[in-house]
Amino acid sequence: MGLTTRWDTDWPPIAAALLQAAQESGAVLATVSNLYGYGRVDGPMSHRTPLHPSDHKGEIRAQMWRNALAAHEAGTARVVEARASDYADAGDSSHLARNAPAVLAGKSVWVLGTADQPHTWTGRGDVARLIIAAAADPTAYGQAWLVPSAPPRTQRQALTDVAHHAGIPAPTVRTLGPRALRATGVVSAMMRELAGTAYQFTAPFVVDDSATRTHFGMQPQDWERTLDGIVMAARGGADTSRAA
Repeated sequence: MGLTTRWDTDWPPIAAALLQAAQESGAVLATVSNLYGYGRVDGPMSHRTPLHPSDHKGEIRAQMWRNALAAHEAGTARVVEARASDYADAGDSSHLARNAPAVLAGKSVWVLGTADQPHTWTGRGDVARLIIAAAADPTAYGQAWLVPSAPPRTQRQALTDVAHHAGIPAPTVRTLGPRALRATGVVSAMMRELAGTAYQFTAPFVVDDSATRTHFGMQPQDWERTLDGIVMAARGGADTSRAA
């Protein structure tokens, strides 16, 4: 299961090696991260939200950034980070895209936590556009930028959007809550990892990316285009969800 269940052993040395390489070569260290480092939040996550991780994966992500930022502030490296919410359109790495084949087949789908809390979904093309722009912009260095993303959609709404985009009825959505995840985690390392971040789906998990939009003049990919890519990929066709 690779890095999914081996964060504690694999990520720290990888991060340290990348930072050292940036320090020795003078290259910009531009990293793509996620929102684990924020932990449980009481409102939208913005560029002002402090890192306060709730689990070991979040702590690792937070420490990776703290180390990079310390090098930047010491003048030994140039660093910048793009932080994305859950991917909408990244195959098995996406809660939406992973369920899309079942939606298109008219089957019930299972989601984490609850199905009706607002959630920010990020397009991978927008991640790529931001990290390229940030790496080339010295005024962006020493900061973490939240990737511009589509307006929040609950898991039920997003999966219904997938169905309607494909021209079929909305799916039946079933939930796998934190208690069930913890129970199955006794025998499954993957389920234990999912249980650690289930809080993202039991309460609003929303991004305020306004600072990024203002600084870079960047808007997220249209939601309908993202849905088009998800549906086409689920049907086995070309994925058109990437930004041009």
